[in-house]
Amino acid sequence: MPKATDIRPDLQKAVSLHQSGQLKQAKTIYQQILEIEPGNADILHLLGLISYQSSQLETAIALIERALDISPNQLNYLWNLAKILRESSQFQKAIEVYHQIIQLQPQSANVHYELAETLQIGGQLQQAVLVYQKVISIHPDDSQVYGHLAMVLLKLEQFDKAMDACQKAIQILPENFQAYNTLGNVYKKLGRFEEAIQAYRQVLSIQPKLAETYSNLGDVFKESNRFGDAMQAYQQAIEIKPDLAQVHASMGSILYQKLSELDDIVDGSNTKNDDLVFHDTMDDSLTEASCLEKVIQYYQRALELNPVYSADVCNNLGVAYAKTGRFEEAIQQYNRAIDINPKRDEFYGNLGHALYEHGRPAEAMQVYHSAIDINPEHAEHHRGYSHASLLTGNLLQGWKEYEWRWKSDKFLAANKRVYPLPLWDGSSLCDKSILVWLEQGVGDQIMFASLLPELQQQAKQVVVEIEYRLFPIFQRSFCDIRLLIAKSRPHLQLLEGSMDFQSPVGSLAQWFLPDEESFPKHQAYLKACPKKTQKYRTKYQQLVASKLLIGISWKSTRAHKDFGRLKSTFLHQWIALTSQEDCLFINLQYGDVKGEICEFFNQTGISIYQDEEIDSLQSLDDFASQIAALDLVISTSNTTVHMAGALGKPVWTLLHYASDWRWQLDRLDTPWYPSMTLYRQPSLGDWYSVFQQVQPDLKQFVKDNIYKIQMGDS
Repeated sequence: MPKATDIRPDLQKAVSLHQSGQLKQAKTIYQQILEIEPGNADILHLLGLISYQSSQLETAIALIERALDISPNQLNYLWNLAKILRESSQFQKAIEVYHQIIQLQPQSANVHYELAETLQIGGQLQQAVLVYQKVISIHPDDSQVYGHLAMVLLKLEQFDKAMDACQKAIQILPENFQAYNTLGNVYKKLGRFEEAIQAYRQVLSIQPKLAETYSNLGDVFKESNRFGDAMQAYQQAIEIKPDLAQVHASMGSILYQKLSELDDIVDGSNTKNDDLVFHDTMDDSLTEASCLEKVIQYYQRALELNPVYSADVCNNLGVAYAKTGRFEEAIQQYNRAIDINPKRDEFYGNLGHALYEHGRPAEAMQVYHSAIDINPEHAEHHRGYSHASLLTGNLLQGWKEYEWRWKSDKFLAANKRVYPLPLWDGSSLCDKSILVWLEQGVGDQIMFASLLPELQQQAKQVVVEIEYRLFPIFQRSFCDIRLLIAKSRPHLQLLEGSMDFQSPVGSLAQWFLPDEESFPKHQAYLKACPKKTQKYRTKYQQLVASKLLIGISWKSTRAHKDFGRLKSTFLHQWIALTSQEDCLFINLQYGDVKGEICEFFNQTGISIYQDEEIDSLQSLDDFASQIAALDLVISTSNTTVHMAGALGKPVWTLLHYASDWRWQLDRLDTPWYPSMTLYRQPSLGDWYSVFQQVQPDLKQFVKDNIYKIQMGDS
């Protein structure tokens, strides 16, 4: 190619190829021309555009900057450079280029608008407001500019000005749905939910297929506790645009709240939360199991669409997994949440709980330490640490941390008694009196009552406040201890301050049980009524000739239902055990289980005797006498095993894999109850192996003891 005039045909050909999308061929010709004219700014600019179209943004920027070095004030060069800088997130450089354009076109509304948008995207909101106002001064009837100004003012939380800008945008162009959407967002921020709903509905009347607006509408319904309406709005958003991560996450969060409501109802801690009105707004057939399944589905989908969408979503998904016993998956999600936000102590607390339930207490303790480092005053982290410490046999540290239960609002609401007495600090009780009040469930009360004889030896007077169902048993068992039946209001004589100290029964352990050697050595410390015991034994022996009396209980109905599920079995898992000859199996399962027993008999032909005379929930004294009348008790970990152990009866306790702290690790006995034998799951959910262990032991027990029955030794 000779010279200047000769390049025009090739340039025209290259431009034609460029315009038709044949970038590679056009680029080749541009480069040939550039070899002839290295200072050709137009060619450098055109090569920059081809690089931009090929997603080579840095190369594009470099080429156009070279073109501007040669020809500094070319508006089209400057416009394209600003655009590419903005797309590559180099906002400050783009802003500088827009200022160059403004120097060339000071009254151009377009360049000011582009500058304002770039300032807005780059987070320079105050400057963006000033430039949008400049655009309005040049072009006062542009509805779109008012709409963008409103969005910036909303981010700056200048709500009144944002509303004014929205209203102006709508006044100029009533079909400006984006202005209505921003107006809805302003009302939402101000908690004016009905006005927000009206604004969003106005958006949808103009543009009925905007998924984001349905999402916003769902958010407002959710915040105003109209959960059914929220779910419908979210569903419409998903139908329009299935890949909105935040919508799937929001649907999951609504069902997650429903699970929390169900938990509060079950554990009795729902203290007048009128906001949780799912039963009025959602399908009542949505059971806890289906709720969990849907929570998991929605959160999983949100994270598929955006793996780092939200630490809270990862955490909540972990909670849902944990509730279904899928602890390995829960642990993975909690770790993801921590990776996203490592400063949230509740994520570490949930991870510690999952590790504990997965049978990894040492790891749980480390994680609880991390949670406590972030939030030293969070009671639940200390409680979790205490349970892991006690489980691993570190009693001294465990009991110290165990006292943190009294800083848990939920625990306090269920257990706290208020008396004007100092808490006992382990000091001498010589010539002193102490009030002890029982706490937690019946099983815990029975277990910690083993410490009362030791307390009685140290103090001049011991007064124990107990629930009415335990009164006759304790009266018979602790003759020299004064007993008072707990009432909703404290006893007046105790409010007079006539006692020296007070202590909840669980707090005695920190002073009496620093190590295993310090546990009481008595075989039994509770006494059943001998007359009732003989009555029940005679009754049962008359039902069958020369058989051992075996009491069974197969599940836990404790308030913490997730843990209760893990501890529980189903009757059909007891078929082989209850088929043992020379045994009468007697139901010790509290609650209404007649239907289960009847169904079990119909399916297997195996009879479990139900004593209609005894209501173990109402009369623990009758229940104690029933247990005392038996030869052996076999049960999952519940009140039954505590009662049997306290009475000194042979009791075999069936434990799930990550058992409660009181049973410690990898042992077949327990210092709490010398007459108890522990049978443990070798892996999570493996009750089959537990029954495989128990079955031959029961056969041997029958062999060793049946002759006594046959010889008439009761």
